[in-house]
Amino acid sequence: MLVCTAREKRHVYSSDDPTEQDFQIFKEFTQLQPRFRRAAQISKKDATLHCAKRVSDTEIGRLCTKVGVDVQALVEACSVDVEVC
Repeated sequence: MLVCTAREKRHVYSSDDPTEQDFQIFKEFTQLQPRFRRAAQISKKDATLHCAKRVSDTEIGRLCTKVGVDVQALVEACSVDVEVC
């Protein structure tokens, strides 16, 4: 029968800290092409209709309204986000 004794600590040869070589690799990395915003913007009315259909006109949206969640505020926040994109 083997008896466990106190083990020695493992030797760690590397670290997770970035080295100077890592920083040089980050600096040399070519950046991806920048993304451009779409030229067509969605009107406030269309954005609100889209968000209302996706948020409040669903089963979960109606359930949230019943329990007291301000779904209209969520629709407004969504429409602002959609309109900006």
